[in-house]
Formats: sequence, structure tokens, C-alpha cells
Amino acid sequence: STLAVTLFPYTTLFRSETKYELGWLLFRDKSGSRIAEAVQHLKAAIDGGVEVPQARLYYGLALLGLNRFSEATAEFTAFCKQTPAGVQTMLQYADRSLRTEQPDAARVFLNVVLAVDPEARERYPQLAEMLRRVGL
Repeated sequence: STLAVTLFPYTTLFRSETKYELGWLLFRDKSGSRIAEAVQHLKAAIDGGVEVPQARLYYGLALLGLNRFSEATAEFTAFCKQTPAGVQTMLQYADRSLRTEQPDAARVFLNVVLAVDPEARERYPQLAEMLRRVGL
């Protein structure tokens, strides 16, 4: 019983890691029909304390896939605060969204960039054109 008490925090972490991995797999399902399930598992992983910054990224992307824009924005913002590459990742997704004619998604990514990095307009020369294209 002492061993069980000692291992309890680790078993919770393992469950969170497993939830993250399952959520990621569901998110990556080629049919695109398992996004809602991915959201549930990724949220459980985050709530369980998973320490993988990409969990918030994939959770945000899954939320975006369900048109839950404000929730996605919150997750992308948290992701950017967890990792130095976050803003660059948002710019890459915004660029991809614009190239695939998804202006609503691009707008979400760009709003996150502006919120997280107040100097983004000066720091990233390509940003002005991207903002113009989505009406920001």
C-alpha cells in the first residue's frame, strides 16, 4: 500500500500522457471524423497535467476544427506562452490557412500572434500582408 501511494502521482501522469497520445492519434485520423473525440482526450490530458506543450497546440487545432474559435484562441495563447517557437508556429499555421483559403482560421492564428507579441508587426515583415488579407 505504501508503494501504491508513492506511485499514485506517476500513474496519473502516465494516464495524462496516454490521453495526449490517444487525442493526437484521433486528431490525425485521415477521415477527420474523430475531432470531437480528440478534443475530449486532449482536454483530459491537459487537465491531468501533461507536460507536452504540443498538447495545447493540438487541442487548439481540434477546437478550431469544430469552429470553437474563442476556446482555440485561448489554447494557442497558452501554447505560445509555453514554448519560444509558439509565435512562429502560429505564423506558419496562418500562412497555411491563407494558402488553403481558410481566412477564419488564419484570423485566429494572427490574433494570437498580435496578443502574445506586441512587437510582432515590426518583428515579422510578412505579417502586414497576412493581416491585410484577413481584414485585421
